[in-house]
Amino acid sequence: MDKAINLSIESLKEDYLIDKIDETITLVADVYEYTVPSGFNYIHKITTEKTSDTGTFRESYEIDQRAWDLISPRTLKLKYGYYGITAGKDLRIEGQGVQNILTSDTDVCNLPPEWIVQKAITLLPQNKIQSNDLDRTLAVAVTWVERHPIAMRQNPWGRRVIE
Repeated sequence: MDKAINLSIESLKEDYLIDKIDETITLVADVYEYTVPSGFNYIHKITTEKTSDTGTFRESYEIDQRAWDLISPRTLKLKYGYYGITAGKDLRIEGQGVQNILTSDTDVCNLPPEWIVQKAITLLPQNKIQSNDLDRTLAVAVTWVERHPIAMRQNPWGRRVIE
């Protein structure tokens, strides 16, 4: 069943992006390049903390898109001369990524659960379906998965994270 669920997730990977937020980067004096946190495929907004260690991020503290770039490999580059770094402040990075496969029972799946379950049923081995008398369940699942979930597309302001 785990393999069927992960195959279901893989089948939606390219069409269904998940919104992500990360606040783990703390600015360091005179450092303009930072590693993009894992899980991001696109970034569309970067905001600076109002003051150090407050966790307060306001729209007015958004860094202008012209003041940052994404460079290889997975690096956020703040442009020297366009953005003044205040050491100790955190960055809030907002973007999108794909659902990772699940590796344990405590992993969270952010994709539509009803669709994932039904798709997983369609991917079960045929002998499991027949031995458990699940032919009717399979027929319902096949009908269900024909209605693909509405895709979560890339934010129009999103920039691709370069690997």
